[in-house]
Amino acid sequence: MGQRCASLNLPVELLEHVLGQPELSFREVLRCKMVCVHLLWPPTFNTEAVANAPLPCPQVNRGLKGVIDRSISLRYKVELGARGMVDGTPGVQARTPTVHRMKRLEASQEAWDRFKWTSQRTLTFPSWPISLLDGDLLAMLEGEDLRLLRTPSKFRDLEEDEKVLHGLTLDDLYIDKASNLLVAIRRDPPE
Repeated sequence: MGQRCASLNLPVELLEHVLGQPELSFREVLRCKMVCVHLLWPPTFNTEAVANAPLPCPQVNRGLKGVIDRSISLRYKVELGARGMVDGTPGVQARTPTVHRMKRLEASQEAWDRFKWTSQRTLTFPSWPISLLDGDLLAMLEGEDLRLLRTPSKFRDLEEDEKVLHGLTLDDLYIDKASNLLVAIRRDPPE
C-alpha cells in the first residue's frame, strides 16, 4: 500500500488524482494548500462555510500542503497556471514525462528572467510590403512567393520549419495561429 496523508486518512495517490483533475484550476489547488485544519475536521459539506472561512489559517493542514508540494504533477499544474500557460498539445505532452516538462518550464522561466537566448538566427526581410509575425510563425511575401517560417523553441520541442508557396499575387496577409488560419488577400483591379 502507498503513502497516506495522515491528517486526511487518504492515500496520497488518490489526493494527487483528485487535485490533478482538469476541472480544478491551479488556483483551487493553491487554495487546498491553505486549507485550515479546523475546516477539514470534522468533515463538513457546507460549502458556504468553507468558502467564507478566513484564510490563511495559522494552522494549515500540513499533510495536504505536503502532498501538493511533493507532487511533481501538481507543482507543474500550479507553475503553468501561475505563468498563464497551458500544457501544449495533449498527444505530445502525454508522451513526455511530467518531470521533464517541469524541468523545461523551469529552464524557460530562468532564460526569460535572465533574458538569455537559446538560439539566434539572422533573417533577411524582403523589401516589404508584407511581412507578418504571429507567435512562432513568420510570413514574408517575396515577389510571388510566400515564405512561412516557424521559429524553433528549445523549451517547447519545436524544430525550425520553412515552407514556400509559389505563384501568389497578394495584397495583404492575416494570420490567426490560434485558429490555424492564414488569410491571403488579393484585390482585383476595378473594371
